[in-house]
Amino acid sequence: MGGESSSSTAGSGTVPADRQQLLLPPCMGSEKELVKIGGAQLCLIDGEESMVMQSGEFSLRLLKQARTPLAAVVAAVGQVQWPVGKDAPVLKVWNRRYTFALPSLVYGIVFPDDTSAEAIELLEDVMDRFCTFQVHHQEIVVAATTNNNAAAGKVLRLCG
Repeated sequence: MGGESSSSTAGSGTVPADRQQLLLPPCMGSEKELVKIGGAQLCLIDGEESMVMQSGEFSLRLLKQARTPLAAVVAAVGQVQWPVGKDAPVLKVWNRRYTFALPSLVYGIVFPDDTSAEAIELLEDVMDRFCTFQVHHQEIVVAATTNNNAAAGKVLRLCG
């Protein structure tokens, strides 16, 4: 009868100590805020049109999954979040104006005029490290002013 008792509880029995760690739910991981800038405007850019989607605090956060080498950088303004990475180019198109290109989606970010140079420098350093980041505003200004390039002029007017 003692054998029956142990076999009837085998499914709900105790797990050896060396296997308990494998059965515990893994910790979700950690989150580190890399950049935070207030007063940002997030725009959805569709061809020549743009519309403000959200205004508020912009942040870049590094998310790391526990017990794995996986990590991701996530950008957010208010409730809108999107991934940032080497496969999603980020362009500086003008002072305090950036575009984030995702498959079939382009976001524009405009930061307030009073955003500190230190905050912009930190933002660009982080984007240079975690994104495919390029500065294009000099080329756009030259194209808009010297060649009367209508497309370049529209880029300068986006979101602002």
